[in-house]
Amino acid sequence: GAFASEVAASGFRDVVVLGMGGSSLCPELFAQTFAPQSGYPRLHVLDSTDPVQVAAFDQPLMTAPLTVDVNPPVTPGVAYSAALVAAGLS
Repeated sequence: GAFASEVAASGFRDVVVLGMGGSSLCPELFAQTFAPQSGYPRLHVLDSTDPVQVAAFDQPLMTAPLTVDVNPPVTPGVAYSAALVAAGLS
């Protein structure tokens, strides 16, 4: 699709999905099942809001585009923001 082509053309080598529990299951399955495609970014999944785990996440990936999977209410997005700040990454 057009979005995938735009992302591929942007030069990004990695994309990170921030999800919690069930919202990160499908992206995690895809990341582990399918090999990266030439010319497209590698998919990574961070399924934790624990500041220690966020800080331990591969630091170069923290400059990659982040996709936050937020289910109502918006608490996961708020939790990730707080975790990034607590980990010194925001």
